[in-house]
Amino acid sequence: MNISRTNKILFLTLLLQCCVLIAIFWPYKLGSTSLNTFADISTDSFESLYISDLNSNSTLIGFTNNQCVLLDAENYPCDSDKLNEFINLINKFDEGELISKSIDTHRTLKVHTDIHERYVEIQLNTGNIIKMYLGTTPRLRSTHFRLAESPNVYLSPNYTNSKFLAVANDWVETEYFDIDEDHVTSFIVNNQRGRNQFVKNESGDWLILDKSISDSLNQVKIKSLLTKITSISLRKPVGIERKPEFGYDNANAIVEIFGTDSNGVNFSYIVTVGAEYSGEGSNMNDVLFYVKATNKDYWILSPEYEVLEIAEVDYDYFLK
Repeated sequence: MNISRTNKILFLTLLLQCCVLIAIFWPYKLGSTSLNTFADISTDSFESLYISDLNSNSTLIGFTNNQCVLLDAENYPCDSDKLNEFINLINKFDEGELISKSIDTHRTLKVHTDIHERYVEIQLNTGNIIKMYLGTTPRLRSTHFRLAESPNVYLSPNYTNSKFLAVANDWVETEYFDIDEDHVTSFIVNNQRGRNQFVKNESGDWLILDKSISDSLNQVKIKSLLTKITSISLRKPVGIERKPEFGYDNANAIVEIFGTDSNGVNFSYIVTVGAEYSGEGSNMNDVLFYVKATNKDYWILSPEYEVLEIAEVDYDYFLK
């Protein structure tokens, strides 16, 4: 097959453009790269870690009595193993490859003051504070980074931006309220559309006390609601002290749960679905609600898709 002269010229032009792009953006190592900045970070010297992104998310993490906690959420417990993993990985940043010495690359590599993937501050008990920007990830397990006071951009070893996020639920156990729904014998949903008390009969079906027998009710819908009530995850803990904006005095829903556990011990819990959260900070741009369970010390923010049904169901919803 003959290739026309025009097609040959177009092909060669495209090939040349690709070579130019590779030459510009390929991460070359520019020479000696010893930073000697991160080696002193250890669990003994570590005091706090602050991470933020450009989506208004931020998290402040520290140690209290050898336990990892979220300092900006009244010391909510976080994953100590994950914080130790972060410290071990960050030690290796001294081995990073020097990629660029030019400030002109900061925006492209997303390590600019105004354009970055993460901003990180690591405070040590010596008083030293390491400030840095984390940027793009050009290849597997490597991320561009820049110390805030330097124009130099490095490529980290063994680190990718997906590992340590600026959202609280990346650092904590996300299951907030979790009980075995099979052990629940009765629950009351009291929301702004009414009050309904569900009672399990001997056959395992549900009726609504003083309103409907089990045969007239949609059992699938009741069990779906119970699943949501007995398993609630958090997006972010907000603290122990109850505040007016949490919406406790005008809650969207209050749920009372009764049952008997596997040891034959009776239990009861109350879950409050408070006000809709109106603050900043959500990677998913989703709606959040304040939630509190009586067996937990902390108020949390939970996603709308987990609690909205609890707040909006009425009696008619459960009829066949």
